[in-house]
Amino acid sequence: MAQFPDAFGMSVTVEDMDAARRFYSDLFQKGEGNPLAPIFPTLKVDSVSAFEEKIKGLGGSVLIPSSLCPCTSTPFAVCVDVSGNQFMIKQPRER
Repeated sequence: MAQFPDAFGMSVTVEDMDAARRFYSDLFQKGEGNPLAPIFPTLKVDSVSAFEEKIKGLGGSVLIPSSLCPCTSTPFAVCVDVSGNQFMIKQPRER
């Protein structure tokens, strides 16, 4: 069973809603269930490097490649969707 990232919430502005829907649906494979809330988009993922490649494959880009967060020492990256909206992907701390 596929494991999906946990979205903290996000808000994006797009001109082409169909392109944005395709991008996020394919990225998270959850269709209409992707949350879009009014805060900076931060998504927890199992592997930042794997999602960087998936994002690029879907037409997005990586603005800040995988780095370690100075607060949590966990990997994160800042990415851009097909409409130019920035969002962050981050691995959770191991317990």
